[in-house]
Amino acid sequence: MSEEHWPATRQSLLIELLDHVRTKRHPIDGVVAMRGGEVLFDCAFHPYRAGALHQIYSCTKTLVGILIGIAIDKGHIAHVAQPIADFLSPGQRERLDPAKRALTIEHFLTMTSGLDIDDHGGNFEGYFAMTRNADMLGNALARPLAAAPGERFRYNNAGSHVLCCVLKAATGETPLAFARRYLFAPMGIETVIWDADAQAGNTGWAGIALAPRDLAKVGQLYLRRGLWNGKRLVSEDWVRASTAGRVAAKPHGHYGYHWWCGPDRFEAVGLFGQYLVVVPEDDAVVAITSSLPPGEFLLPKYLMSRFVLPAIGAANETDPLTAARLRSAVARVGRDAADAPFVWRSAEEGQCRDGAFERTAAPAFRFAVPARAKRQDCTSKFQVAALSTFEGYPLFVSVRDVPRGMTGERAGLQFAAGLKSFGAAEQLEILSNRETALACGGTCWRTDIRYRFKGSTVCTAVVLSALSGGKWICLEGHTPGNPAEIAAILESFRFMSEAPLTTDVPRAG
Repeated sequence: MSEEHWPATRQSLLIELLDHVRTKRHPIDGVVAMRGGEVLFDCAFHPYRAGALHQIYSCTKTLVGILIGIAIDKGHIAHVAQPIADFLSPGQRERLDPAKRALTIEHFLTMTSGLDIDDHGGNFEGYFAMTRNADMLGNALARPLAAAPGERFRYNNAGSHVLCCVLKAATGETPLAFARRYLFAPMGIETVIWDADAQAGNTGWAGIALAPRDLAKVGQLYLRRGLWNGKRLVSEDWVRASTAGRVAAKPHGHYGYHWWCGPDRFEAVGLFGQYLVVVPEDDAVVAITSSLPPGEFLLPKYLMSRFVLPAIGAANETDPLTAARLRSAVARVGRDAADAPFVWRSAEEGQCRDGAFERTAAPAFRFAVPARAKRQDCTSKFQVAALSTFEGYPLFVSVRDVPRGMTGERAGLQFAAGLKSFGAAEQLEILSNRETALACGGTCWRTDIRYRFKGSTVCTAVVLSALSGGKWICLEGHTPGNPAEIAAILESFRFMSEAPLTTDVPRAG
């Protein structure tokens, strides 16, 4: 029988999926499919490896909603109709507009608070306004009311962060600590990163990184209505209530308590194509992680409906040849490098490959580079590398002779002066300039700088300066959002004479 006429068996459909992703060069990073509580398919695409952490972006919101339910189950919160004002400090309550004192937890769970903020469709003005403010909770609650609470759905990031503040106030611990105790540890989820926040403990809108298989576990917990291996982690009432579509919401149908709800499934959805889909009728859970551009964020839904769900519902292939072909296809997508190593001046001066930048010329050093980084052209004679992260934020590496009188402490300040003289950086402010230890031993200096780019976007530059062998090594990253990703890249820096560097650097939310 020719390949075109194979029966629609599980292995043949999954081979089609892998071939489709590979030939179309779609930046899909991982796929995990479960049925009946069994993992039927777990595939990582280069440069990710099985078990590697992946940012889940707004799927974090769904985790926050689950934790609110657990907090209610444990008695830390009375019910969803409880006003959020009950969890504010006296000073915060005093500053709260009287018209907003009726805002409840449910209003924020369903994104119907009425606050004038809408992050749908890539409009992040409200998000950036909040995250640039030291008092993010105050900034969110100070937004005017554009509609009566409960009247209109408006997708936003601020409301989820308000819920994180509620969690911390209600439980007395950070959301991550609470989650480790009552959710992650009981499910065997050992490795989780969640961006920290001084007010809420952790960020509420995004910021969690975990392995795709662990994301699928969350879906399996809800598929079993809050039970994990027979142990009750979330009440069945909360699972039922949170996955009921309570308000019409584009583009995924209806919205529950931080779940997107359709007629036969419910989903967690994150930026750049992160999906956790639960289909109760098929006893199925699918998790897909991606690095898709915003215009292609619906691609995982197509892949699920065209390949994954039919595959896990199909008969298992008994032909050893087809099974071997699937194993070979999985191995191939896991090791394929889409492009040759990035090289600028020479391989010795610096090249980027296998998730790391490496320079073998003296002084030799390495640092981790996030998945899907792109090569850019160098713009000065001192630069040895120029990259942009998947989100488009620039990262530059330069090596030059140490100027007379230069010290590590002065290096970042001199960089700031140069940035200001560039002309495009206005209202420049040095946020911090401090010595920091390197993982390989020794120290460097990290300088954080805030500035307004060309009079519009407020950006943060994170700069690492290291002096070695008469050379000034400068790594700089710029971002208009959370600088955690850039900081994680720079903090992975180490000199080549030391132990190999771990290159798994998850993207921040």
